[in-house]
Amino acid sequence: YSGRMLHATGYLTSLISIIERSDSVDENTNCRLLAAILLKNGIPKAFGVPLSEEEANSTNEERSLRQERAHVRNRLPALLFQEENVTCALHLQLALSNIALFDFPKEWPTLLEDLVSTAGATSGQSLVVRVRAIKTLRL
Repeated sequence: YSGRMLHATGYLTSLISIIERSDSVDENTNCRLLAAILLKNGIPKAFGVPLSEEEANSTNEERSLRQERAHVRNRLPALLFQEENVTCALHLQLALSNIALFDFPKEWPTLLEDLVSTAGATSGQSLVVRVRAIKTLRL
């Protein structure tokens, strides 16, 4: 079922929006964890699809997929460093490292700068944020 949904535009975006919910209810934490696992598992299918080199020659489906990929790349570093649940953060780290395998350096040349700036902008648990950034790069 998730294989068919993955090709539907908005699947990864929907998972990101579920992960962004930060209620302290246990059920919500479980939903967010499941969304992080599905996101991690969906990255190879969504980011492993080759897109046409020229955006002008791309189909509507390719344009939608390109936009969704950009949205995930844009939101994921902030989510990773804001995440309080260690298990959920691990799956977000793995999702980000999967994206790096497919998109760095060609499609996401600013990956390292994005991680550094997001980690620097995150307030609070600075040691935890730094360790998380290093672990993400190591994966």
